[in-house]
Amino acid sequence: MRRYQRVLMLLELVRHARSLTTFPAHAYSKELTAAVAAVRRAAQITTKLQRDLANVESATKDDASPVTVADVAAQCVVIDALSSLFPDDGFVAEESAADLLERGERRCIEAAAAAADVSVEELCNIVDTRRPNSKRWWVLDPIDGTKGFLRGAQYCTALSLIDVYEGDYEREAVVGVLGCPNLERDGSLREGSDGDGVVVAAARGAGCFMTPYAEDDWTPLTTTQRASWTDGLLIEGVAASHSDHGASERAARTLKLKSEPVRLDSQAKHALLAGGGGGGVWGGGGGQI
Repeated sequence: MRRYQRVLMLLELVRHARSLTTFPAHAYSKELTAAVAAVRRAAQITTKLQRDLANVESATKDDASPVTVADVAAQCVVIDALSSLFPDDGFVAEESAADLLERGERRCIEAAAAAADVSVEELCNIVDTRRPNSKRWWVLDPIDGTKGFLRGAQYCTALSLIDVYEGDYEREAVVGVLGCPNLERDGSLREGSDGDGVVVAAARGAGCFMTPYAEDDWTPLTTTQRASWTDGLLIEGVAASHSDHGASERAARTLKLKSEPVRLDSQAKHALLAGGGGGGVWGGGGGQI
């Protein structure tokens, strides 16, 4: 089954490689193409599971944060896709199959394996792939904004590649992909709408582009030039533990913003900002590139 899945993934890579010619030539074209295809594959799973939340197995990690079948299944398909193409790369990822099994969460693992269409043994091996001695690393949050996911709201799959860029001594993010299944197809946020979803992709020296999830219509992104700070939009997290709402309100008053701060979960905030939807954002991670 996995051999069949990898053939499909290679076909997807060929299709996306053609569509990503929109990007200027850059050193990480193969990696960016693979990352986009992997994030899209994860979205197929997470979107389906979010629509059936009542039947989604979930567990709680040691830090009291939630982890769902969708987190584990998405991590599995992304690492599997990238690991087969870049066997020397390491991975830093949110979830650990071994930890879940140790806490007695086998049902969550079994459901994730079914969602990813692999065996439990295969899923555990893939999800826990790390390769600590690698020279470069993929950093993955399979579902950034799990609480938003569980509410049926915004979340994203956040993926970046950390490498030494053009002779620099320190490693930095050189590729970044955000998959935001619930934003509108133009990258905006509208109340009461599930959205068609977007993929936002960037590479050092190549710029940042966005496309609707189900299409390959890449559009270059630039932040909006506003005539005045008062026309800006402040974007922050939903949970008070992730954003200082009081500080946001004070900043909005000081800047005399015309609009109330917008609150949404996950690094989808960065996608909204990159598309010109905001004037400031609290947050970090894969969306920084």
